[in-house]
Amino acid sequence: MAQNTLIETATLLMAEHKASKKLSTAVLALLEEYSKTSKKDTVQREKNITLDGTEYRWCNRHEVYEPTTNFKQKDACKLAVKAWAAFGARLKKLQASLEVEHDMEILTDQEKLDVLSSDDLLKKEIKELKEVRGGRYDFEGNQLQFPEIPGYNYDAGSFLTDADLA
Repeated sequence: MAQNTLIETATLLMAEHKASKKLSTAVLALLEEYSKTSKKDTVQREKNITLDGTEYRWCNRHEVYEPTTNFKQKDACKLAVKAWAAFGARLKKLQASLEVEHDMEILTDQEKLDVLSSDDLLKKEIKELKEVRGGRYDFEGNQLQFPEIPGYNYDAGSFLTDADLA
């Protein structure tokens, strides 16, 4: 779960259960600290497995074993790499729009406030997008976004989860 999703979920739960402000602040601080150090997958698993003559590789982004034909790189399938590139392109556009220099000398006080608040919104959006890009990706969403990758097996029924292997 991405950091922003984790914090939003915790905030909603605390509001739903009417947690005190002191408890809410403490829990959010704890989650913030935890999310800084908990970026890696903690389950030890084989990266490559062979089952019934078919080779599979673990996709870190979709969290399933996919046929090795779906991979071009080591830890992420072609579909996840495409999604990563799309996130990167979006980030580049957001950062470019943030870096546009504002001529503050000719702006009124209200216009200056508007520019600064829009910059804060852009910074927040950039931070959230970076967190999503660094997390796990939804296979169905990726499949809809990039429906045609040559040689990619889109049949999720041929993927293996940890539960399937147990």
